Amino acid sequence: MKKISVIIVDDEPLAARRIRRYLESDQQFEVLEEARDGIQAVEAIRKLKPELVFLDIQMPGMTGFDVIQKIGPEEMPLVIFITAYDQYTLQAFDVSAVDYLLKPFSQNRFQKSLDRARERLQIKEKNHLPDRLSKLLETLNQKQSYLDRLFIKTRDKIKLVETENIEWVDAMGNYLNIRVGDKFYLYRCSLSELEKQLDPSRFVRINRSCIVNINYIQIMEKFFNGKYIVVLKNGTKRKLNRKYYDRIFSRSI
Repeated sequence: MKKISVIIVDDEPLAARRIRRYLESDQQFEVLEEARDGIQAVEAIRKLKPELVFLDIQMPGMTGFDVIQKIGPEEMPLVIFITAYDQYTLQAFDVSAVDYLLKPFSQNRFQKSLDRARERLQIKEKNHLPDRLSKLLETLNQKQSYLDRLFIKTRDKIKLVETENIEWVDAMGNYLNIRVGDKFYLYRCSLSELEKQLDPSRFVRINRSCIVNINYIQIMEKFFNGKYIVVLKNGTKRKLNRKYYDRIFSRSI
């Protein structure tokens, strides 16, 4: 039985491991490599030329759509997108007949995607993929949608929070501590997952456990050894990790 070669592209190790684990239940698929960001994905796809790619959409630095633009729709292998996007984007996928998995997905839903991929490869439907990917990119470029509100459960009610009013977000175990004005709200979600859904023109990650709204940044204080402290308008201070320098210094503050 001929193996179908696969590359997994996801910046979250747990998500990538889940995909690999599900793939191991089907002996026809062989994982060649895992990529943690868009740059690694482009290199791996060009070098290994897989038949199938599981491609996360919103990754820091280079999105899944950026990967397609970089490779070119004509050179892309068959793609199954991994997404936490809104209904508009899902409609765009349906219009272009491109398969996707909406997080969080079950093993049953995952298996259906594998079956579709196998069928498309067998009947050489991959020949139509460039047109589909081009159509998808064209549709998505018409409108890029990010969360504009969060519904946060409190003890006795559900609070609607406009994302533009969020000043910063700190990770706290399985929860996020979200600051809005003089209020704090606990929200069950990973920082990486929320980061993908927030408008990157407004929100920026400054270290492993903190995202800030750039509209609430007052100054950047220089620390020892060339490091910086982000000072928000209310006086709150958060350390800026060197790993995230480019994300914040590339913006006009």
